[in-house]
Amino acid sequence: MRVPDGPETASLVAATAILAVPQFLHIGGAVNNDNLLNLLTALLAVVLVYVALGGTSPRTGIWVGVLLGGALLTKGFALALPPWVAAAYLLGWLRNRRARPLGFLVATGLSAAIGGWWWVRNVIVHGAIQPSVPLLPAVPGFEPDPVAYWRDLFLPWLLERWWGSFGWIDTPLPRGLVLAASALLAAGVVAALMRPTGGERVGRLDVGMLLLPTVLTLPVVGYGAWSLYTLTGQPSGIQGRYLFAGLVGIAVVVAAGYARMLPWLPALALVAAAWMNIRAVVTWSPWSGRILAVGGVVRIVFAVATLAVALRFAACPHPVPPGRES
Repeated sequence: MRVPDGPETASLVAATAILAVPQFLHIGGAVNNDNLLNLLTALLAVVLVYVALGGTSPRTGIWVGVLLGGALLTKGFALALPPWVAAAYLLGWLRNRRARPLGFLVATGLSAAIGGWWWVRNVIVHGAIQPSVPLLPAVPGFEPDPVAYWRDLFLPWLLERWWGSFGWIDTPLPRGLVLAASALLAAGVVAALMRPTGGERVGRLDVGMLLLPTVLTLPVVGYGAWSLYTLTGQPSGIQGRYLFAGLVGIAVVVAAGYARMLPWLPALALVAAAWMNIRAVVTWSPWSGRILAVGGVVRIVFAVATLAVALRFAACPHPVPPGRES
């Protein structure tokens, strides 16, 4: 997907970024409703970017209605998509005040006819939007600890299972790798929110619109998992794949954020390389910690002195060879 009004490099990063999420590739090897939802929302994201930039014609509304309606037939997390569609049309209307609501009405009616009816039927037949399944047996005398649950269970498990936890979710990626990847992703999102890519046409509201599927789905996942935990005492429903419907939007936002940080990336890469070097030395060196600390201080002093000398020479006027004076 091309980043709207963004540089070519940002578009290439956005198009290939999903390959950096092993869990997404892992579940993509099976036929299930998760992959169908991910495919439909990825296509819907492309159309909604066009809508948010002012393309609110009835023809576009047909595409939105078909894709949204199909997504609503996959699983309950698709219920987070209608507000996303509404936000995109609102942005499109803000950019084109002369636009008529016919496109939005077409999208709404078509999506309701294709997939929205199912959830209305659930309310009529079962008395709930999404009827529950049989719960796991409860642990006798269990008292939930909210702080420990969110800190030690939900957040670590969600991150691990978003990036990669394979097999029967019993083979996760190393915790350090998960945290580092999450930090890089968060940095890209923050950069995009602080300095949006695209000048006048793409701003913070557009970035927020792209992140909306994830923002709306995350509290649903958290509430459902916490409810099951308080009833049974057993953690369940903490799956990172539940958030993959918003992966395209995340990829575009992160790519746009790092496009704005391009001037700083060499310095950041240098710091990362230095940190990796230090970690390697500390891990494998037979020397004691004190010797390593002294060596580190010496290297820092030498680096600072070298930089100071280089800056000093750079500030001095260059001598002109004899016979070449102007």
